Amino acid sequence: MGHTKPGLERIDHALLTLLETTALERIKVVDLCARAHVSRSTFYTHYSNVGEVYRALVRKLALETSSILPQLRCSACAEGGQRKPLCELIRRGGAYHSLLNEDRFMSILMDESTTAFDEETLDMYTEACHDKSIAFALYAFQLAGCIGAARAVPESEDWHTVKQAIDSFIRGGLTAVRTRSA
Repeated sequence: MGHTKPGLERIDHALLTLLETTALERIKVVDLCARAHVSRSTFYTHYSNVGEVYRALVRKLALETSSILPQLRCSACAEGGQRKPLCELIRRGGAYHSLLNEDRFMSILMDESTTAFDEETLDMYTEACHDKSIAFALYAFQLAGCIGAARAVPESEDWHTVKQAIDSFIRGGLTAVRTRSA
């Protein structure tokens, strides 16, 4: 997953596995430790509760997500890199599938994204509107919209074409905000 310590990796994996069948608020530390094959003292050395593990996993997912800039500059450019666009991670699910379906995912992702805001992305939004609070609001709008679209478009649809349309919509929105601010 991302931790270098085997016990932490097992805790991560155990939580993802438990989330497949159990809501986050119903998962107890004792259940997580049993699934991860770690002692409770090992767990409490690193975390104070199950919610912290969940938040750490959302943070890791955010770190694996590419900035919006490569997508807006060239949709194909974002496809070749190690860090994938969030919409691609959501559509593919993979190891994080159970994490993405949890009710708290969006609010925690927004918290993590705001605290670890990519300065280059922030510059793109503040350049467009000249106001940091509006820049954060636009980023949140864009992030929520991308997540919603990735979840809403059926697997059978041509996602590449949909993603290109969304990226064009975002570029057009930034142009409109720039024009309004000028």
